[in-house]
Amino acid sequence: MREVVLGYDVGGTKILAVVGDTNGVVYSKIEKKTIKHLGRERLVQQLYEIGEEALKTADKKISKIGIIFAGLIDQTTGTVITSPNIPSADGLKICELLTAHFKAPSYIENDATAAAIAEKMFGVAKNADDFIYIPLSTGIGSGIFVNGRVLRGAHGLAGELGHTVIQIHGPQCTCGREGCFEALASGSAIARYAAENIDDLIHNGGRMHEKERIDARAVFNLYMQGNRTAAEIVSHVVEVIAVGIVNIACILDPEMIILGGGLSRAGDEFIENIRKAVKKEFKTMKRDLKIVRATTDITELSPLALIGYQSSFE
Repeated sequence: MREVVLGYDVGGTKILAVVGDTNGVVYSKIEKKTIKHLGRERLVQQLYEIGEEALKTADKKISKIGIIFAGLIDQTTGTVITSPNIPSADGLKICELLTAHFKAPSYIENDATAAAIAEKMFGVAKNADDFIYIPLSTGIGSGIFVNGRVLRGAHGLAGELGHTVIQIHGPQCTCGREGCFEALASGSAIARYAAENIDDLIHNGGRMHEKERIDARAVFNLYMQGNRTAAEIVSHVVEVIAVGIVNIACILDPEMIILGGGLSRAGDEFIENIRKAVKKEFKTMKRDLKIVRATTDITELSPLALIGYQSSFE
């Protein structure tokens, strides 16, 4: 049955509120910069305001609320356990608050798992039962489907692929461990490599601007210009991503890996190089593993997909 949903995608940079239905039809969407420096009460008030604006624009009556949040969350209690980019949200009982305000039941999901659900409901994984969605962004996570269902784990925290160690005694990750996948191949890692090799980036072709603004996008731009140091950074990142993919493939044997996040939009050559590196990294372990780019704009459909998935499968 099609339900009308108020959905939120809450991140450290922006908040998206969308009103749509569980068939993936969007009636309205509002996007605002996240107000996170004024504390928890102002953040909650912003959620109320942006939700009310989206509802007014759509002129629809909702039956449920879907919330996507970047961080560790507890689906059972509807609580944000911890959010590295919005510290004021730690321990926030967000479902309870939104349910009371909008008079509709609320459900919450981690952003990577929600994107995997959206790919299953509306995207490239419609016909796949065993697949992994990996967002390659500022950080790295994953959403995992096994036998057509979300893999949640004993504590609802399955899928922290970014915090699996690839290099013992490697660079420290935000989680406190050393040599994590995220610390070696995320957008943040690429920015760190750039800072460590700033002089070589400047002198090996291409053009650089303000040093303090070097990020993954700048490195990929230099790579496309033929900068040798940027090419070395990208090549290293491709190798690390391949190791991370093969590690998880050896454990779960998925039929498909879906690459999302900002790095997945770095170009067809980048994705193809990852495919080649994965094939090489498998060595003698032959696998028929598809590696595809995420569906465009799948994240804005994630809150709608979350409700549709729960109604159909959970």
